[in-house]
Amino acid sequence: MTRPTMTAAFLLCLLTASLTLLGCGSQAYEERLAASTAYFSYRQQVDNLLESRTWTSEGITFRPPKGFAELPPPPPAPDENSPPPPDKRQPAFLTSKLPGLVGAWQAQMRVEIPDSDVEELPAWILICTNHDDYRQKFDNPTVIPADFMDHVIKALADSSRVYQPSSAIEPWQFAEVRSPSGTAYVPRKDYDWILLSDPEMTYEVDRRKARYDFRLYRYFVGQNIQLALVTIVPSDDILARSARPYDGIDMAIEQMTATDEIPRAQAGGPAAVPSSGGGF
Repeated sequence: MTRPTMTAAFLLCLLTASLTLLGCGSQAYEERLAASTAYFSYRQQVDNLLESRTWTSEGITFRPPKGFAELPPPPPAPDENSPPPPDKRQPAFLTSKLPGLVGAWQAQMRVEIPDSDVEELPAWILICTNHDDYRQKFDNPTVIPADFMDHVIKALADSSRVYQPSSAIEPWQFAEVRSPSGTAYVPRKDYDWILLSDPEMTYEVDRRKARYDFRLYRYFVGQNIQLALVTIVPSDDILARSARPYDGIDMAIEQMTATDEIPRAQAGGPAAVPSSGGGF
């Protein structure tokens, strides 16, 4: 092979290698660009569905769905001898108090009810945990924080008057969820949920009767903390087609975080876990 031929062959090999490397670099760039586009699209979806303010309490962070405003907790008792003020955050038609209520939100939902002039009805999101059970256990060893979810189920069954409380003979059937289902931009979590709905059952709201669906979401955080998220929303058959509350609720649960840390006893009394209430 002559020198000019050898040089041409060398240059051809060099050009081929350069084009190959350039192609690999272009493919990697396109993959990174696609990944970035998907991530920012996801973040836009989150911001479209959820309020910007994050609520924090008891080691929980929660961005409520758009349109849901936080309901303030009752003020503290004026003194230790006075009974605590009533907690009016849960709807009045619930006949049993939900245990461990730490956060509540309310929104107005568009509804379409035949032969009715009602255009909106309230909906609620309620978060309950067993943190107070741990605090009460310091003074009362008979309190069992692990039984918290059973108490929530009983209170919800009594209040909704839809189902009998879950039992070993007739347990409630929960649907299991692994969230998020696709690419995980947030830590994955396992939870389950159940729908309590009866087309014949109505509840009084502002002196009007309306049908409501109850959903109980159970989230067991590690070995200690139990978190119940309860939604009380006008039934699907009367919600306006433009109202899609469960898109935001599902995303709020996907974004929610919680720790397994329990309240600790302190010298002179139980430990108090600070709550920001309004978030940050």
